[in-house]
Amino acid sequence: MKKLNLFITILFLSSTILFAQNSKRVFEGIKNNKSNLEIKTNDGKYLIKALNDHIIETSFIPQGESYSDKSHAVILTKSIKAKFSENPSYLFYKTNGIQVTIQKSPFQISYSYKNKPIISEKKGVYQKGWHRNFKF
Repeated sequence: MKKLNLFITILFLSSTILFAQNSKRVFEGIKNNKSNLEIKTNDGKYLIKALNDHIIETSFIPQGESYSDKSHAVILTKSIKAKFSENPSYLFYKTNGIQVTIQKSPFQISYSYKNKPIISEKKGVYQKGWHRNFKF
């Protein structure tokens, strides 16, 4: 069941990253809300929400568009509080299982599960081989 949850999480992350990737994206600011992390960039914003220790929802809203929390894929309605920290170069948003690392410059988002890299946005989607050993 844990592997299935992880697979579903990766599926959501990869589809979001695939469409949101932009090599000219520039970090502009951060807002740590009670229910999510909002990252402002030069061409829109990311909303990152921890749904539980194993699932993080990432949404990219291009500039000029509005966010809708309606989803055909996500059925969880509650979120959990994730730990947030930052240093001059990075932002960290972390549950007991998943960590999102945001590099400010050049802008990049990467995801790890229990300290093992899963997927990273840099020059498109880069997957760390998690799919090779995945069994349904």
